[in-house]
Amino acid sequence: MLLLIWVVVMTMDVKPAVSQNSGSLHVDCDFGLLQNSTNTHFVTQGNLTPSFGNARSCRIQHNASAAFVRVELTRVNKNISTIYSIVVENTDITFVGTARDYDLVHSDGYQFHACPVVNSPDQGTELKLYMFGSPGNVTFQLGVDLDETFLSAGQSKDIVLQSNDAQGEVLAFDIQKDNLFKLLQISVSSTDDNIECYLIVSRSCTNVQRQLRGIAQDTKDKQLKLTFTKYGRITLSQFSSPKIEAGRWYIGVMVTNVMTRSSERKTLTVTVDNSYGYDTLGKGLPAGYMCLIAIIVGLAIAVFAHFFLNTDFDEMCPPSHNKDEQQDPNVSISEFIPAPIPWKYFPCKRWAEVVFIHWFSKGMKTYSYLTAVLAIAFMVGSAQFVIGRWSDMIASGDRDKCFYNERCYRPIAFADLPSNFMVSNVPYVLHGVILSISFSLREAIALDFYKPKRGINLQVKGEHVPYDYSIAYALSWALIFQGIFSATYHLCPSRMTFQFDSAFMFIISGLVVIALYNSRIKKREDTGNNRPAHDTIIQAPKYFLFFVAPILLLNYVGSIRDTTGLPPFVEGLYWVFLVLWIILIYIWAFKKIGVPCGRGTDCVSNAEHRLKWFWLVIFPICLIIIGFSQFGDWSQFFLFACVAAVVLSIAGLMTLNLTLSVKQYRSYDAVDGSNPLCDPKAILASFLANIHRVFFMIVLFLFWVFAMYFFKLKPTTKKTAAPSFSRTRNQECILWDFFDYHDIWHMLSSFALFMSAYLLIYMCSKVERYAWVEMQYDKRVRSYQPMSNKMRPPKDEAPGPSSVQEGCTKDDDVTHDDVDLAGFDKGKHPTDKPRPLSHAGELNLTPSTESLEGFKDYKVGQQHYREAFV
Repeated sequence: MLLLIWVVVMTMDVKPAVSQNSGSLHVDCDFGLLQNSTNTHFVTQGNLTPSFGNARSCRIQHNASAAFVRVELTRVNKNISTIYSIVVENTDITFVGTARDYDLVHSDGYQFHACPVVNSPDQGTELKLYMFGSPGNVTFQLGVDLDETFLSAGQSKDIVLQSNDAQGEVLAFDIQKDNLFKLLQISVSSTDDNIECYLIVSRSCTNVQRQLRGIAQDTKDKQLKLTFTKYGRITLSQFSSPKIEAGRWYIGVMVTNVMTRSSERKTLTVTVDNSYGYDTLGKGLPAGYMCLIAIIVGLAIAVFAHFFLNTDFDEMCPPSHNKDEQQDPNVSISEFIPAPIPWKYFPCKRWAEVVFIHWFSKGMKTYSYLTAVLAIAFMVGSAQFVIGRWSDMIASGDRDKCFYNERCYRPIAFADLPSNFMVSNVPYVLHGVILSISFSLREAIALDFYKPKRGINLQVKGEHVPYDYSIAYALSWALIFQGIFSATYHLCPSRMTFQFDSAFMFIISGLVVIALYNSRIKKREDTGNNRPAHDTIIQAPKYFLFFVAPILLLNYVGSIRDTTGLPPFVEGLYWVFLVLWIILIYIWAFKKIGVPCGRGTDCVSNAEHRLKWFWLVIFPICLIIIGFSQFGDWSQFFLFACVAAVVLSIAGLMTLNLTLSVKQYRSYDAVDGSNPLCDPKAILASFLANIHRVFFMIVLFLFWVFAMYFFKLKPTTKKTAAPSFSRTRNQECILWDFFDYHDIWHMLSSFALFMSAYLLIYMCSKVERYAWVEMQYDKRVRSYQPMSNKMRPPKDEAPGPSSVQEGCTKDDDVTHDDVDLAGFDKGKHPTDKPRPLSHAGELNLTPSTESLEGFKDYKVGQQHYREAFV
């Protein structure tokens, strides 16, 4: 084995000043069989000596103040098997390297460099090079080059790294004063991802070189670094650390894991380029455009929903009844339908009362209050954690701590943070505010129109109670906090911080399921006395205690497990708690849905029970599929499990309602003996009457489709992978040179959630309103009270219910434009004959004991309504 050790000692001597545009190189060696020298290049050959006492030496002089001295060692004799190298700078050893036979296979041999020392104009640089090896008398070739090249903005350079190269490559680039108010991007790209590399940027060449060699760097000189395989980018700005400054900068690129037995090569292209500017328009326009679109389109959606997705403005059609169902032949169900509120109704005073008084001191707002309490408490810890991680990234300069889309990184705010990724969450906040204002206006209109008197309960009077907006406000706050938590997460995205981004996704999913469930349970409570004990609405404390709190805890521990791992005992406890919690939640849902199954019962006796069993079986299957597809990423597992629960709940309710409707319609007969299912005109009329709502749902569906397209098919990072592989998904900005694909996901999903909230509240309030009408009619049927002449329907009005539910016209039903449900008959029946408003209202009817018991059942299920309007 041949051993070659060469030592470089750099000393400083005063030399005559020369032009800085072109330096000259002079090399004087005490050996040399062949020598070839120019102003910037020197080559010689010689024989090695076996000991340091008679080591070969060269004296290198140059007067280039910012030039690299690059040394290249190649073998002439193929018997050379190993080369050891040491670099000494100012009597300090700064580098120890080893070159073996496989390092010398390529024609460019084994290379290293000496960093430039920036001297005053009247100084030059002198280097001393010592070499020795064993065995002696083996011929080698030494090459020395003076490299004064540097990159400017818009230029690039190709370099080649070897997998066994422990030294890397260092390049220089200059920043001009006119580029200080732009983002300067240092990019490196490759066509293959076989070798992971470091990219380092600093003002100090020595600092870069030490970082490449794993030596502690000078803390005075900051640097930015990251790992990459196919692509990496570091952005210098007015807020970065180090801050962008005019002058000479240095780029270091090296292999992260040196493979000594491999000679695989990687070709890289290093590029320096200017990007986004710091001018006022550049900073404000993209964010302004986004906010303007979010506000204008959001207000348009809110106005549409206010008039067309608002049950208070709807002209209700009378529900159909089974012809075999017990009915009162003397009264029509149409008499219990609440009158629609006029569109022009706008009570400013009551609206201010709702916003400034009711939100803080009136009624039950448990869902909205607990949502806000949880968000504020959770924000304290999450903000501390994320800011701490981001601060650590800034202090160390290690960009691997945060998974940014480096190709669209726009730090244009007050610090080195991703302004664009955080600002793109503003639509969530704007839409949440619009949603809360819209719901407050609805509540004010309903409260003012029905004019409840202090101390008098509407439902005790047998009058319509407006929809309770507790869950609606909770959805508004959840949308606002989703934007805030998502922006917090995007301050420093990582596998560990994703739990904060997904927290309110869990809460929104749960609120959707509860809103759908509670509306149907209220219907059960309203329409019958013999309801099971478990058929009660889900109260907010139970939801937050038994669902939200456990899933946040499991998500946190799961994130730790995915990031750093858990001790075996703790992981065992985690699995036990997780499985037990899922089983208990499933059993709870099983009982709440009300599937009969026990001894002496038929679990699938009718279509309703079979449908419930079907969806109950589908959900655990979906959990298993999600578990395998998201294995090792607990945050994604819980997120997609919640999404699956929402989708299955909606699908289950739709199929259940469709099945029950078809079953009921088959036994329904209209006054003329026709069946609605067999009447194309009735079906067409219903469709045309709801064409605007169908259009709304189509637009909502498209928002969700495109949002999920950008989320799943256009990812810009992958937090579950290594940072270097995550950067292979980085994409350039695609919107206004400011927003990337993930930002578009934020905007589209905000609109989708915004519209979904309106549709959800419309559906729930509609179900409750029809339930109230059916309850009032059912109580009248059960009371069996004799009808006065005033209560009997006009002779020209056929008794019994109408047959068409949706799409009814004025020819099919009565109008209610002039009816005040507070007990005042302002208008006339279409037949110009007196029309009763309520069986317990102006007609002085005394309800029976059975009827009063029905009111008691209704009061139990609607406790929160009474307090809302007192």
